[in-house]
This record gives sequence, structure tokens and C-alpha cells, in this order.
Amino acid sequence: MSAVRLALLLTASVSLSLPPTAEAGAKRGRRGAAKTKKGNDGGKRRSADGPGDRRKGLDTPKPKPEDEAKRKKREKMVKRTITERGCHLRGLKKTRQTLLAWQNKSQLMSLEVWGDTKRYRPGQKVFFFFRSPRDVYVTLFWVGPNGDIIVPMSNTRIKGNRNVRIWTGGIIVPPLGRERWVAVSTLEPIPMSCIQSDAAWMRTIKKFKGIPHGVGRWQVHSQ
Repeated sequence: MSAVRLALLLTASVSLSLPPTAEAGAKRGRRGAAKTKKGNDGGKRRSADGPGDRRKGLDTPKPKPEDEAKRKKREKMVKRTITERGCHLRGLKKTRQTLLAWQNKSQLMSLEVWGDTKRYRPGQKVFFFFRSPRDVYVTLFWVGPNGDIIVPMSNTRIKGNRNVRIWTGGIIVPPLGRERWVAVSTLEPIPMSCIQSDAAWMRTIKKFKGIPHGVGRWQVHSQ
């Protein structure tokens, strides 16, 4: 049994759905550092030394109100609870090896994934965080300590340029140990079924790799 019981009561290989809820709130996200502004010569823009410099426009301009509004919108933390049927995959050795070796190689796509902590305890809720430079569909694979694979969410739509926190109802249950997440983003949803053989899941992964996609990774420990 996987290290994660996604608070979705697992049947033979499919999880039970939860009541749908959704919330959105404004909160400073994981990112917040602004980039240093540069002048035309590529160097750091310096403050004006006197009225003459200010007239030449060398002083750093104050951000316009609309720019500040855009920044706050970008940094807003979007919080969601999603309802869907998760997959619990057992004994898929080739699929597990392929997932763990999967690296992001696209120059057009990228995806960040992280958790609210690096260490979990039994019974603790698991929140997933994502950030993409564009609107994408995200599928998450969770590889537990015993090699089982959980797919808590698939083809979940997230907006670009903002931090998105998602709870699927998951909590930590034994066995405990190293937990590895592999998240994949695509511009279009990829059809998949929970009830598939190892070879069939390899074909599904091949579909992901055959189109522009981003890959994000995260590792935690449960104890």
C-alpha cells in the first residue's frame, strides 16, 4: 500500500471522490523577490545624484499603480480543493523507473512543484504547490517508499504566473519513508485510465513526451 492515502478511499485501483469545494485567497506566495532593474548599458540602474540626473531620467521610476496591481495579482496564492478519482498503481516497475528518471528538457515549458514541508508525520494533510509560466494541465505522480504509485490529480487546470495550492484530501499513512513527486504539465489534457498495465502506462507517458511539456520534481520524507 502506498505511503499516501489521498483521503480518497481506495478501492481496487481507484480512489473515492470528495465533496467539491473551492476557495481563493490572497496571500504572499513562495516567490516575492523583484528583479534588479537594468539600464540600457546592461548595468544596474543607479539613483540620481542631483536635479540634472533626474531630468535625464536616470533615477529609478516609482511603480505605477496599475503595475503594483499586476504584481499583487501575480503573487496571489490561489487555494483550491479538487474532487476527482485518484489512481493507486501497484507493481509497475518500468513506469516507476521512467517517472523517477524523467527530467525537464523543454525550452518552452517549465513547472515548479513543492510541498508545505519536507517532512510529514502520519495523519498530516498534504498540500501540493505549483507554478507555471502559462496556463497548463497538471498531472502528479507520487512514488511511495514501497514503490507504489499514486496519481492524486490528473489534467488539473492551473493558471499561469501564480502560486497554486491544491489539496486533494490526502493525508500521510504508513508505510513511511522517502516520498518522491513527479509533476507533468501540458497545454492540452492527456487522456488516461487508472486500470492499465505497465506497458499501457508506458504508452501514456510516451504521449506526454511526444508533445511540449514541463516536468517538476519534489522529494519529502514521512516519519
